[in-house]
Amino acid sequence: MLRALLVAPLLLSLAAPAAAQTLRGRLLDAATDDPIPAGRVALMTDASTAVRWTLSDEQGWFELEAPRAGEYLVYAARVGFDEQVAGPLGLQGAEPTVVAFRLQRAATRLDPVTVEAQPYYRPLSSTGFYQRQRLGFGHFISPEELERLEARDLREILRMVPGISVDDGAMVDKTRARGRGSVNRLCVAPALIVNGLRMFDGSLEDFPRDHILAIEVYRGPSDVPAQYAGDGFCGVILVWLKV
Repeated sequence: MLRALLVAPLLLSLAAPAAAQTLRGRLLDAATDDPIPAGRVALMTDASTAVRWTLSDEQGWFELEAPRAGEYLVYAARVGFDEQVAGPLGLQGAEPTVVAFRLQRAATRLDPVTVEAQPYYRPLSSTGFYQRQRLGFGHFISPEELERLEARDLREILRMVPGISVDDGAMVDKTRARGRGSVNRLCVAPALIVNGLRMFDGSLEDFPRDHILAIEVYRGPSDVPAQYAGDGFCGVILVWLKV
């Protein structure tokens, strides 16, 4: 598509041979009017034949001398900009012609990219789950068991665990554990620890089954692993998430 050139008489006095037909101009960014250096500019007799070409300087200026008087197309291009052809422009006599050539920035088009990724699941062995399971204390729900449970979230899962009762609309502090020893008569709720962090509020429904990797339930202080003993006066529920 042809674009119009802004053509004006030369304001500064330039000495030029009487036989020369000179085109002098400047490449500018159409959006900012900043100069475009190292742009390729050519005089063309038709859409495919260039008779003269040059590169714009650091300030965007260029100069081309036509081989003879006549009408020419002007081609301009630069990486990152849409190439343009404008004209025809008549170059006659010794008086140079000055033009301002504004280029539009090119919209970068990328080929479609398909990204395939596998979800990252933390190695359950790194949590100590299997080591504690071998000791035989507590109730353990493995990843394989979770897949078989018909439960939507942590609240529904805990309702299936022996010795655990969960109030309707359960919050963390509404979970009860019936554990070993009379000390549990003083307990309000077991500690809920998710990925090693103690949870003090929030809904059990905040943890969908599909996000849970494994669960450990310790109903009384005598069962709680040593590293969680400080939180285990009323028992501990450990939840390990997949991420």
